[in-house]
Amino acid sequence: MKSFFELQKLFIWILVNSAWGMLVMFNSKKNPEPFTDFLYCLGSLERKNSQLFAELASKTVLSEVRGNLLKISEGNEMHAKVLIELSGRVEGPKPKTGECKRKLRPVCKLTESLLNQVHKKKTLSADELSSILLTLERSGGAMQYLQIQAETFLFMSKEISQLYGMNLEVFHDHIMEIAQQVEEHIELLEEVKTMIAQSTRKKDGMHHPVVKYQTPDAWFQPRTMGES
Repeated sequence: MKSFFELQKLFIWILVNSAWGMLVMFNSKKNPEPFTDFLYCLGSLERKNSQLFAELASKTVLSEVRGNLLKISEGNEMHAKVLIELSGRVEGPKPKTGECKRKLRPVCKLTESLLNQVHKKKTLSADELSSILLTLERSGGAMQYLQIQAETFLFMSKEISQLYGMNLEVFHDHIMEIAQQVEEHIELLEEVKTMIAQSTRKKDGMHHPVVKYQTPDAWFQPRTMGES
């Protein structure tokens, strides 16, 4: 039986490929703008995701997880730069913020909502951090969304390069690097979840210490003959 994430991944993959089918039908080399806009918006989403993980790293009370969260943040910022560069719009006009939100809804809404919530916090407890990561996992956050998009881009890289006149090798290599890094980020998050669980168990152990003597009689030592 497929896990929740596997079913979610399959569902998004079907939606993405349906969207790509529509894109291929209604666009040509003369009008690459919808595709470049999409790449730019995807880069903008990764920048927001980078900010989210940087905030999580700076506000978590668990020092042992900060390194992993910062690695994810830095990787997401790199993804943002690559995607925006691939869009060819680094120096050109950029899609309006509302247009990007429309294209990437609801994943954009989720990322911004969590970022706003974290902004308001001075610190994040282990439980709060765990809750945020669980929300991202269950709701199909930016990381899972980018993973699906990267896999789709790789699958259709030849068609994309032909349709939009992009350099196939350059496009494929950049997207492959992003896809591999997303897999690494997922592993880093699994490590974070393990560290949170270990921290919680350690905390619970401090609140419920093991009693040295487990039987009541062990606390009473009767006096022997001759003791005053």
